[in-house]
This record gives sequence, C-alpha cells and structure tokens, in this order.
Amino acid sequence: MDAKPAVKSSNDEFHSLIDLARKGDPAARDMLVRANKGLVISISGRFRRIAGGEYEDIVQVGYVGLLKAIDGFDPGRGTKFSTYAFPLIMGEIRRYLRDSGLLHVDRTIRESSRRIARAREALVSRLGREATLKEVASEAGMEVDEVVSSMEASAPLCYLDESGSDLLQAGADDPGERMIEELALAHAMNGLEPRERTLISLRYGLGLTQAAIASRLGISQAQVSRQEKSALERLKRLM
Repeated sequence: MDAKPAVKSSNDEFHSLIDLARKGDPAARDMLVRANKGLVISISGRFRRIAGGEYEDIVQVGYVGLLKAIDGFDPGRGTKFSTYAFPLIMGEIRRYLRDSGLLHVDRTIRESSRRIARAREALVSRLGREATLKEVASEAGMEVDEVVSSMEASAPLCYLDESGSDLLQAGADDPGERMIEELALAHAMNGLEPRERTLISLRYGLGLTQAAIASRLGISQAQVSRQEKSALERLKRLM
C-alpha cells in the first residue's frame, strides 16, 4: 500500500513563505502581508484619535514595519512572528508620529498639565485645603472643561524605565508617547509566564508587598524577590 504524502502544517507553510519572500518572491511577500493585515490594523487603530485625518498614513507606515519584519524574521530562533513584528511596526509608527509633528502638538497638553499642577499647589498652600475644579481653572487662567480635558489626557500609566528595574508613573508625558509605552508594556506582559504575569500585576497593579504576594501565592518572600527580578528583566527585553 502506497504511503500517503506528508501534509504540511500551517507553520511549515508559513516558514516556506518567509523563505520565498526573503529570496524576492513578490507573491509570497504579498500573501504574508495579507495574512498579517490584522496585526497592522490592530496597532494602527490605537492611534486613530491622535492621527485624525492622517490615520490612513499611519496604517501605511505600519505596513512598512511589517515588511521589515518579513525581511528580517528568522524562524530558526523560535520566536513567534507577531512577537518579532510588533516592535518593528510600533517603531515605524513612533518615528512617523514624531517626524510629522503629531506628538509635538500634544506638548500643549503637557504644558497645560504643568500649569494646572502649579495652580493647585498654590491654592492648597494659600487656602489650606484642596481646591475645587473651578478654583484651579481660575488660578490657571483656563476654562473648567480645558482643565478636565488636560487632566484626562495626562492620566498616569505604568511602564518600564530604561534600566528595567522598576515600574514608574508617567504623568506628564505626551499622550501619544504614553499610548506607545502602554501598548509595548501590554504586549510584553503577554510574553511573560502566567505566574510572572500574576506576580507583576499583584506587585505593581495592586501595590502589594513581596510578603503579601508570598502569602497569597504560597511561596517564600525570597522566591517572590527572585521571580520579580527575573520578570522585570524579561519585560525589559520584550519591550
């Protein structure tokens, strides 16, 4: 009885397409782009509010990052293609936002946030109590709705600092930059092991101490300390 021909897995087919695309096959390249369209749209869509009428340009820039990922991806390293492509797509969008001035425009929000902070501090010092929203707006020379919008746009989020040793609060950065950091952190968190993800969420999301986490997870505080350090180092690499 004749043996049946081996059936290629979808993973094998993908690797074959990557190989063909890197050798200059336009059809293989086109198939890979279409297969990963959702990744580009998903990332680009987060910047729709910032981009306004230039959103379609951001999508096209995202595709440039995808093409770079196709050209540089090495299946032999064992990394998922989406994991490899994500930072390249984000990097292209980041450069476009900076070069086009779209993030520069949002610096006015950062300046407004600083004015609001100075106004609030001055009022608290002068009045001996927490100031009302109307009082802060008057002190800062702004309308109440301007103060509200600025406060919402500069709401803090957690992200890794450059050393990768801590999770910091980024309260006054440009909203577009904060969005990029938030996306990068969310993507990196997905790359952690479940226990590492839980530990980081408890430590920095809920603000629990290492002792409290140890009690909750049923391990020693020394183990929590080691796992936290390892998870933060992994997050740094993934980001």
